[in-house]
Amino acid sequence: AIGKATERNRAKRLLRETFRLSQLPLNALHRKYDWVLNGRRRLVTAKVSNSLEEFEKILAAVAGYENDSE
Repeated sequence: AIGKATERNRAKRLLRETFRLSQLPLNALHRKYDWVLNGRRRLVTAKVSNSLEEFEKILAAVAGYENDSE
């Protein structure tokens, strides 16, 4: 778990911003998903670009899975 309240709040803001900036790829998925993300300590010092990069990899994997199952 992430330590202090300020660190947890920063991690939450970063994840929310990542989702906000990823609306187009999220909407392009055929199905709708409930997302559960677990923040790690390094998220506290990460930049939005790092978070977006990681989330784009996850989205690509999910999209690939959807295409394979059709």
